[in-house]
Amino acid sequence: MKFCIKAILSLVFFSIAIVSYANEDRTVTSVKQHDGSEWSVERDADGYSLLYANINKKFYRNITLIGPGSNENALFLSSNSDGTVTLVIAYPRDTLAYEFSGGAVPVLRSACREMRIASSDEMEVVALMNLCDKNIQKNSYSLPDVKADALLQVENLRLQAPVSALISSDKAFLLDRAGNSKPRKPYLIKGDKVVIENYKHPLVIINYTSRGKLASAWINVVDIL
Repeated sequence: MKFCIKAILSLVFFSIAIVSYANEDRTVTSVKQHDGSEWSVERDADGYSLLYANINKKFYRNITLIGPGSNENALFLSSNSDGTVTLVIAYPRDTLAYEFSGGAVPVLRSACREMRIASSDEMEVVALMNLCDKNIQKNSYSLPDVKADALLQVENLRLQAPVSALISSDKAFLLDRAGNSKPRKPYLIKGDKVVIENYKHPLVIINYTSRGKLASAWINVVDIL
């Protein structure tokens, strides 16, 4: 009789342990919208997924945006004033930001890579160069259809706004649009102040001051990273 009781109790405790494990909260971060819809990042067996539940509790999931090696403490969801939600994935060198609209079906609105570079502003150590995927405006991607490896390709990026920066390489050779060296003043040096005006991989167009006059040229993007 005692053996039966012990066996039953063991089974009960084992069942409780299984249920507790199954009900373990897998949510890393979440935001709830005013209309009752909800976004969340959840742990999966192979990494993380981005999940959306609309007001009718219909679920949409994406498993490609957040890589399995992502740092859980560097995953963020933020609700914006226009009703959109932004997924932010922070890395040591840059940050990825994916903005989605909700509603009945969640749709990708923008995808951007925010790169930290040396600032020419004495009040700021770091400047942010924001490069966004220009192809998203031409296409409509619902949440499950978004493929991370199809986004933020270097040839599809555009500079969102001009940014002041410092030359980071010892010599930044000045180029024309065709990628040829300019005949005058062949290079800028580390610490020279520039304003990045445009981006076309692997080049950026900059404005800089030369002999008291404003000049412009293309340089390799690695010269400001």
